[in-house]
Amino acid sequence: MKLPEVRTFVKSKVMLQFDGDFDFLLAFEKDSKITISGRPEISVFGELFSFPNGGSNQNKSVSNDFIDALLDEEPLLQIHIPELWEGSTADWDELQFIPKVACLNLVDIDKGNVPTLDPISQDWTEISGTVAPDEVTIVLSKNERIIHSVGPYIGSSGSLNKMFCPLEPISSEDDEFYYDFGDVEDFDNCNAINNGNGGNPPSPPITFRSTEFPCEDSDRAQNETMDQVSFRRFVDMDRWRDANEWFDGEHEIRVHITFRNAGGGPTTLRKSWFGRSDDLRTCTWFHCDIDHFNGEFKDVITWLPEIQGSLMNYTWEEVDGGPEITLGFKFKPTIKVFGVEVSIQEVSASIKIKNNSDRLGENLVEYCHRTIPPTEYNSDWVFFQVRQTLN
Repeated sequence: MKLPEVRTFVKSKVMLQFDGDFDFLLAFEKDSKITISGRPEISVFGELFSFPNGGSNQNKSVSNDFIDALLDEEPLLQIHIPELWEGSTADWDELQFIPKVACLNLVDIDKGNVPTLDPISQDWTEISGTVAPDEVTIVLSKNERIIHSVGPYIGSSGSLNKMFCPLEPISSEDDEFYYDFGDVEDFDNCNAINNGNGGNPPSPPITFRSTEFPCEDSDRAQNETMDQVSFRRFVDMDRWRDANEWFDGEHEIRVHITFRNAGGGPTTLRKSWFGRSDDLRTCTWFHCDIDHFNGEFKDVITWLPEIQGSLMNYTWEEVDGGPEITLGFKFKPTIKVFGVEVSIQEVSASIKIKNNSDRLGENLVEYCHRTIPPTEYNSDWVFFQVRQTLN
């Protein structure tokens, strides 16, 4: 980062905001041309990683394939510039100011300090992971918006259903495929509904329909239209602060919606919302108040009580990095078959989240709850609403 040409290159790439944040994947830019005064041995960006400490009079590392080996281990490695205040990245004078480099990939960050390199002194220090720095900082980390797959992504269901669920990579070369997380989420949700084991078979047997169960005067029984969910806001500023980390750039709020499927097992859909940290609050000179995120409503399924039963489980998280962990839970819906109420076996389910993600609570949503107007739920961390689409 001591070289102005490198800083200019980095700023030009992050300003493209290819995934909505100010960042770029090293895998996408390692072969991009770069010209550095007095460094004729460097012609593409990835070659910068072949010189220890960036020294101009040092030989390349033993293998010129160092960057490729690095990306084999961490294919989603990115250079990211968090937007610390509105315009902080665009207003950065890259020719004059040399930012420090925070390296999230060196440790598992969970509210702790972040190892940070000063490019001028070459000294390592630590800065807070929760209190935002007051100057532009570059972050080396793993991208959370992109999915990497060796070979075409086949989905969590294990079946590649292109007829119902088209999925195109944003980039691919040989066996390396990169997908936008939102596209993968839609693909997985689509497969969960259309692969025969999902929560909303296209043509349920008409004999299973009943206007009596479980509350014949409820909105869902009367309307029989699709449920939708929206993330609204954090419960209070303390919860917002607990989940907020400056180096994320944006909050990613995700809900895992789990319900009984036609085969009696669990099906889980994922829905996500993205927003800058300041979208979640309003501040005056005297205090801060939580503001509504106003997340768009996202489609879930048409709730068929003869199949899904009386309950769905909504589990919330604010997504951060780290290896995956598995969370298990159980719930016990009831169903009615041919007019007889049946208490069925518990549905045992599990979801995978990253170990640094903030768990934002969970709620059981009941079939009989009001949907018009929406019912608002409090997970003890966040407020969210569930409604139905209108005919």
